[in-house]
Amino acid sequence: MAQRNLLKSLQRFFKDPQKMSSRIDLPTLPKVSNAQPTICALHAFKVAAAVKLNRALGVELDRAYEGIETIKIVVPKKVEGKKVGERKVLDLSVAVARFRLGKPQEVVEKIVKDVRPYSLNIIDRLKVPLQFEPDAYISSVEAEGPFVTFNVNRSTFARLVLDQVNDANVNNRTYGNNDSGNGKHVIIEYSAPNIAKPFHAGHLRSTIIGQVLGNAYEANGWKVTRLNYLGDWGKQYGGSCALHLFQNTVRINNI
Repeated sequence: MAQRNLLKSLQRFFKDPQKMSSRIDLPTLPKVSNAQPTICALHAFKVAAAVKLNRALGVELDRAYEGIETIKIVVPKKVEGKKVGERKVLDLSVAVARFRLGKPQEVVEKIVKDVRPYSLNIIDRLKVPLQFEPDAYISSVEAEGPFVTFNVNRSTFARLVLDQVNDANVNNRTYGNNDSGNGKHVIIEYSAPNIAKPFHAGHLRSTIIGQVLGNAYEANGWKVTRLNYLGDWGKQYGGSCALHLFQNTVRINNI
């Protein structure tokens, strides 16, 4: 059922779903620490964006890769104060200030300006300074204040995901698992209920969320420590102890 749903979702990315049967041939990407592009499609696109940052700014590949974040929500996109569309989940965002290369606006300009237009012939294109050029991974780049957004080529992404799902099935691996968190440690706290009060649905909800997060981290190679401590012992037990002491004091005084 899950595989059928994935297939239907990915078909939306294609104008011709029949082409999904053929594997995609992509340019070779350089090796980057903590990136596993052969088993995690998103890593491939982050590496491709890191290559463009490296060429435009001279930032080391590993440092550029760590500075790239995935947009996780749908955000209205504005041009000159007017909404012209939306940035979609999956596109990549970079806060250029983190590289400390000067004024953010000037750094952004180095990345997005002087795009070589395809309308020019080869000789004229070579005369244009190379900063950004679309490829199979990144379809376009946009400046948004001190941020740069790399727009992911969604057709490539969908086909790459299909290839990796197929490879995982053939090699008896679980699709989505990778070692990007190898050597990292995270602590996940669960519901931490107040044991002197009734349990309710909120305790179950936060426990389920904690378990899901822990499983996700483990699937990405992290070491996970799960904690579910019993909270708020003070007032209730302190009151019980005080009452016990008071009752015993009364008994002793009555002897």
